[in-house]
Amino acid sequence: MQLFILLLATNIILFLNIKYLSKIIPIYDIPDNYRKIHSFKVPKTGGTILLINAIPIIYYLGNAQLEQDFVIFFLVIISSFFISLIDDIKDLKPIYRLIFFYIIFLVWIYFDPTMQIQNLKFIVLNFKVELGIFTYFLTPLFILIFLNALNLYDGVNGQTITYIMLFFLFFFINNVNFILYFLFIPFLILFFFFNIKNRIFLGDTGVTILAVLISFIVISDYNISNNLFCDEIFLIMMIPGFDMLRVYLTRIIKKKDPFTSDNSHIHHLIMKKISPKFIFIYQFFLIILSLLLYYYFQINLYIVILITLTIYSLTIIYLNDKNSKI
Repeated sequence: MQLFILLLATNIILFLNIKYLSKIIPIYDIPDNYRKIHSFKVPKTGGTILLINAIPIIYYLGNAQLEQDFVIFFLVIISSFFISLIDDIKDLKPIYRLIFFYIIFLVWIYFDPTMQIQNLKFIVLNFKVELGIFTYFLTPLFILIFLNALNLYDGVNGQTITYIMLFFLFFFINNVNFILYFLFIPFLILFFFFNIKNRIFLGDTGVTILAVLISFIVISDYNISNNLFCDEIFLIMMIPGFDMLRVYLTRIIKKKDPFTSDNSHIHHLIMKKISPKFIFIYQFFLIILSLLLYYYFQINLYIVILITLTIYSLTIIYLNDKNSKI
């Protein structure tokens, strides 16, 4: 509790001094009136503040006698942060960025066995697939895919941070060790309010740290506590994942480079219909709906997935109809 209060006080001080922090780390998101429609440059220092939170939290967790290797986890966080920082500054080519991260994640799972996904367990169908030697190839690939999906998903205020909040709710519902994530709550709440007001962005550094954090919690719990199953994890990850898949396939069909940025993500499409400040509510509603249907109303998981993806698909069809009006 003392650390929680300390982090809350630290975050309040940091967020109230964003202007001064951005002078120390002068990395900004510059509007371009195409994909970035905010009216003034916004500091991308959310990742730096998140890192300031992560350091004492990881130290605390490392002394909590848990089974995970927090030294390696800390090194992964630091190395991932600096690669993303370079990307924020220099705008690395996507393929180089993906290769760098894959190597980091490969080294991570090699030295930390609790991060190796040895099998795929499904709760509804009640079966398990052993990965064998492929665990060394697939585990870093799974982390990389989630990181990339979350990075593409981070395109409008409030969207990524509320998604992470919903992920924490998902952890709580599934009895995932509360100690692994509750200390990040002060940052999430304060960042949300300042982000909604266009005062600060996560930047690649913030998205990367969050993706690594979520991956760490999901995989370690999956392997150690057996609270989570693949199809349940798919439920919470499918909206960013399917939007990434749809965007890449659309670019490929149009004979474009799949890694070239455009405004075809779902948040860009919704932006043409409603104010950007309300866009995050759509994904919040869609994910909350899926969680309610499965965990509260206890509807078959695959039916819930089908309902959710149907709503998502109909939304895309509607938004792509140039003649549709709200």
